[in-house]
Amino acid sequence: MCLKLLLNFLHIYLGLLFISLTALGKRDDGKSAPILKLKMLLTIHSLEAIYSILITTSSPLQSGTIQSSCRRRTLAAVSIMALLKICTLLLLLCHGMTAKLTKAPDVPEYFPEIGGDLSSVTWSHATNSLVKLQDAINDPGLMMLEADVLLGVLTGGGPETIPIMAHPPNTESDLSLQNFLEQVILANANGIRKGIKLDFKSLEVVPIALGMLGALSNQMGFPAWLNADIQQGPVNSTKNPIDSNQFLTECKLNFPESTLSVGWTTRYGIDVFPPIVSGEYTMEMAEGMLKALADNQITQPVTFPVRAALTANSESAILALLEGTPNSTLTLWGPETDYVNVAALKEVVIKVGRERVYMDIPEKLKDQLVDGVKVGEQSGQSKRSLLGTVATVITSVLTAVI
Repeated sequence: MCLKLLLNFLHIYLGLLFISLTALGKRDDGKSAPILKLKMLLTIHSLEAIYSILITTSSPLQSGTIQSSCRRRTLAAVSIMALLKICTLLLLLCHGMTAKLTKAPDVPEYFPEIGGDLSSVTWSHATNSLVKLQDAINDPGLMMLEADVLLGVLTGGGPETIPIMAHPPNTESDLSLQNFLEQVILANANGIRKGIKLDFKSLEVVPIALGMLGALSNQMGFPAWLNADIQQGPVNSTKNPIDSNQFLTECKLNFPESTLSVGWTTRYGIDVFPPIVSGEYTMEMAEGMLKALADNQITQPVTFPVRAALTANSESAILALLEGTPNSTLTLWGPETDYVNVAALKEVVIKVGRERVYMDIPEKLKDQLVDGVKVGEQSGQSKRSLLGTVATVITSVLTAVI
């Protein structure tokens, strides 16, 4: 009786295991694995419970000798079940890790030649036309392609508005987001390594664009950044940011493989009247950003695009920002016309470390900041923060797996 039950149970279990693993193997959207894993584990536990009930209800009906034999078989069944569960979890873990590694790698993973030095990553700017995109793809000196996304009309494509590559006030382009993504995917498939940074200029384009990205995510085995100004920043900026909750929610749901590049609107430099040549990111601004990320339970990698001239005066806020965000980096940006306190900014770079600072800034300023600063050279305070961040990330991964 017990042996027959055991064999029937194992037959059902192995059948369910085969079906579940087949479904896992066929998935291509990268999003269904956690649900399948949960269903599979619940199925296993349910079948265990059913089997235990059957054994319990049948055992009292046996004679002493038969009952003893049945109990031995029960112990054997429990042992086999435990072994099968361990094997199942190992298979799921290996499959999940393999799948994750094929999804949108971080910049240091995809470009190992930088040796962990994020400041050496190179950028194209406003890659918003067919000609600029082809030039950037064919330029071996460029790694990350930056482009702007908004709703507009495609040149020669009719009156309907679609996600296009353009910077305000332009609302027409010969390059759609769909075409942009397809060309970058093709280039990477042909061995031309390029990552992308998409700068969203309006909230209305975000859900449509993220839907396109989600549909193509299984083909995007290269770095993909989603950038938006989601907080008001210095110096008393009056420009309205993109709604943080809506932007973060869309990114998290539709393209969780991406790196989030979230920053502040700014009012600074000679382009405003009267010109502003002094300002900073305040602790309140850092706390506002941290709250937005926490409220939306963001766990994917984050980089904070910060204006170089303002960052020079914002050491405390910048360090608090990085300490409060696991797996985060800085991206320095700024035009050549900005006045920058180079000495003060260099101190911030040293405190944070070149391995956590991307530099999308004029070459002259970059050379001044990295001169004499080695990769891995950072203050003791920053090293302790980095160790804390690593520990947090490891804990999160183990918690998710278990």
